[in-house]
Amino acid sequence: MDGSDYPVMPRDANGRFLPGGPGRRPGAVGKASARVSRAILADFETHQDDLLPRLRDWFVPQYVALVSRLLPRPEGEGMEPPAPADPAALAGEIAALRAALAAAEAEAAALASDAAGDR
Repeated sequence: MDGSDYPVMPRDANGRFLPGGPGRRPGAVGKASARVSRAILADFETHQDDLLPRLRDWFVPQYVALVSRLLPRPEGEGMEPPAPADPAALAGEIAALRAALAAAEAEAAALASDAAGDR
């Protein structure tokens, strides 16, 4: 795969490529896209002190997605899916959460009625 087996691109008398040629080799990167990438990177490096805090403050989901792509992926152990939870334990946790929510709602209602009585 040294590229010698790639077909020759037909050219006209002025050296321009003729229509119907094979196109770019697979995996080849266009010079224009590499230039654009370098320009974007240079702009980011110039303005990163302003951009990163703004991204973090105003575009949290995009910031988290960016950071998650930059973090190393864990390998080996810890990649297994978690074991299925015990249904009885889950039911107990759900009941405890519902009780805590009911207590919080009752407390909020009591505070609201006390505030209304103070008026």
